[in-house]
Amino acid sequence: MEIKSNIDVIKDRIYDTRKIRINSSERYKIIGKYVQLINVYYSLFSLLMVIITYGKDSEKTAIYILGFSVLIFTISIITSSLDFKSMEIAFKNCYIKLSELEFELNHLNNLNKDFEENVIKIEKQYTEILNHCENHSRHDYNKYLCTSNTKKLSELSTMKKIKIRSCYYLYNFGCMIIVLASLILPWTFGYLFNIIEYICEF
Repeated sequence: MEIKSNIDVIKDRIYDTRKIRINSSERYKIIGKYVQLINVYYSLFSLLMVIITYGKDSEKTAIYILGFSVLIFTISIITSSLDFKSMEIAFKNCYIKLSELEFELNHLNNLNKDFEENVIKIEKQYTEILNHCENHSRHDYNKYLCTSNTKKLSELSTMKKIKIRSCYYLYNFGCMIIVLASLILPWTFGYLFNIIEYICEF
């Protein structure tokens, strides 16, 4: 009975972790694609500015284009060093291995004399899989509770439910603000440049 209870706990743990790691992989995949698109968007905007200002002998315009080019280069360097693709693959490999482990656990024969030993072995494998991958973020866990396991969320206290839901929706709202800001930035860069120039005059 104790072993049966322990198996249920391990099953739940593996299932929960697998679903959360799927969220992690998807998050890094979305971030990676967004970064690629934003780099293309900024590069096209920079090219457009060069075409529009072609033939105009303006030192301010030249400095503006140079400044924006430096911004694009800086963003490219930072995003490349973060390597979102590798993180996506690492989490994907992790949840695939957890799926295999879950399948193995579900097909254990409790009449087998090595049953208890196999359960312990699976538990050790679970720990080893997690050790080979970075831990998921709090947001990935919150997303899992809010979208995939609402039953588990309902079992928590009211304050915890409010906190988890608030963090989840605030994170999504923050992401929307960042996306909008990054899309608007090229069109406001000239104004920011003028403000900096004005401040420097004092």
